[in-house]
Amino acid sequence: MKRRLLPALVVALFFCLLGWRAYAQGQRSNSVRQIWEYRVSTISGTSAQQTVPQMNQLGADGWELVNVVIDSTAGQVYYLYYFKRPK
Repeated sequence: MKRRLLPALVVALFFCLLGWRAYAQGQRSNSVRQIWEYRVSTISGTSAQQTVPQMNQLGADGWELVNVVIDSTAGQVYYLYYFKRPK
């Protein structure tokens, strides 16, 4: 009895995996690709608290902060803020 059950389970598992793969590929091809627009800004302020109103306004306009880069050139320090929002 055990000798018949094992091959049947292997075949059933194979068809389950095959069906799952076909389903996953169908889901991937039906998805809509999101298009983004990007913005790089330097936001002025001598402290982090002073940048909050500007950041809140960008957030209200639909911009999402995704990265901050500190750039120090010739003794000056600049903060580059990278934003994105759906187009």
